[in-house]
Amino acid sequence: KSWSNLNQKIHKNIKIKFKKIHEQGELFLCRLSIQFNQRSLKFHLILNDDSRFHSHPWDFKSLILFGGYQELIEDVEDEAYHWEYYNFLDVNKKAAEVRHLIRLNRLWGFKVPTLTVGLYGEKKRLCSLCEALGYCQTNAKAAVAH
Repeated sequence: KSWSNLNQKIHKNIKIKFKKIHEQGELFLCRLSIQFNQRSLKFHLILNDDSRFHSHPWDFKSLILFGGYQELIEDVEDEAYHWEYYNFLDVNKKAAEVRHLIRLNRLWGFKVPTLTVGLYGEKKRLCSLCEALGYCQTNAKAAVAH
């Protein structure tokens, strides 16, 4: 099996998945997930800036192992935005509902790839990209592939 298609159950309650995520025709990030008991440990290699605000289906805590980013947070109640900054060994903790986008740090004008490892909770909802559809695009693609 190639890494680009890895989706392997290694124990009755543990699954390993590798996924490449593209945005606007460019590779945005690579994700290695180790899923266990409705939770997961995820390694992200982030290669590009977010192209739009989004939220996640789970709460998470993420540790920056290399690089860093600026995160623009949308405060829906106050109709305002604020920036948060994360660099080497910083921890980013977010609730699933928080809408945000990230901008990678720059060095001499070039984007610095960022490596993170995070602990992700149970899925609480659809991500903001799938909410409008009313179903999870990822799960729908997986069901078609089988």
